[in-house]
Amino acid sequence: LPSRYEHEETSLVMIDSLLASIGLEIDLSNLDEPLKQIGGGIDSKQFGTVYEWNGKIDTPFTSRDWVFIKEAIYGGALPKSHA
Repeated sequence: LPSRYEHEETSLVMIDSLLASIGLEIDLSNLDEPLKQIGGGIDSKQFGTVYEWNGKIDTPFTSRDWVFIKEAIYGGALPKSHA
């Protein structure tokens, strides 16, 4: 955790910790792919919603989705330490 409490930064650390606890990680080199599998737990290709809508199959959460979520929490572009 950060040396002093800051809600937004602590929330970013919490997201990474929660993903890691279920065996997943944001992959900045493959933003449009499912999260990186780093261990047992939830299959990255099944994490999120997979459904057919209007003839198109929607995909699981991608790394880009999670970067967007983290940027929304942070209030702008992420510093490299939280990307």
